[in-house]
Amino acid sequence: MADVQHSSLTDPELHEPKGASTATSGEVFVADGAGSGSWGNAGDIEATKTLANNGSTELPGGLIIKFGQVTASGGIGAVTFTDPFPNAALSATVSGFFPTDTGGTSSGPQLRTLTTSALSITSGSGVVCSWIAIGY
Repeated sequence: MADVQHSSLTDPELHEPKGASTATSGEVFVADGAGSGSWGNAGDIEATKTLANNGSTELPGGLIIKFGQVTASGGIGAVTFTDPFPNAALSATVSGFFPTDTGGTSSGPQLRTLTTSALSITSGSGVVCSWIAIGY
């Protein structure tokens, strides 16, 4: 058996996926299930997330989902996003949460405004509103 240094092997002889010798730092190989694949940015493969009461997640491909709660004060619940959507806010939905059931009825909170950096909700004063916003 020949004594060959691994570092002296050329790309076709490497045991790593083809193209490993020219891949840039941070790239990963994604197999396509047909004996081949391609190199891509690791950030495009794994979602990033902030899980908290008010959090967000960025999915592969760039879609961003933000979520949280806000208590309406004076009939308005205002939310300023910690990190604005870089391009566009596409949609948002809101719902009310009544921690103590007083037997009353409410028309429920409604989305008032949505921008890349904020949203506002119209609701009864003191109502805790949950929200989800989607953008990229």
